Amino acid sequence: MPLKGKDSTISKKSNNKIQKTKTKPNAKHSSNNQHVSRSKSKAKATKIKLDKLNADVTEFNEVSQLLAETSAIPKDKRKDANEDNLKVLKSIKEDYVKDKEKKKKDELANEEIKKQMQLLTDIGL
Repeated sequence: MPLKGKDSTISKKSNNKIQKTKTKPNAKHSSNNQHVSRSKSKAKATKIKLDKLNADVTEFNEVSQLLAETSAIPKDKRKDANEDNLKVLKSIKEDYVKDKEKKKKDELANEEIKKQMQLLTDIGL
């Protein structure tokens, strides 16, 4: 009987060893999974950064092209265009001032009409 007790403890030890060997590969496997998921997230972040940089480069190229086109216009034409813009702005400002004056006149006329209507209602007509 004492041998059985020794055998049972030996088998328990061997079972423990087996269990330990089973957990070690799992630990390595989970660490590999973590490494892969980190790599994937880094790859995603890098891709996002590259896409953003490409969009910025495209926008920069468009602006550069527009600047090159405007600088290719002769100075005389640019001056003429600026003068035309100034004339248009001046006429818009003048129209605005005229509209304000007309609005004031219309308000005064409306007030006068209201007074006359009130007077007529007071008289009883």
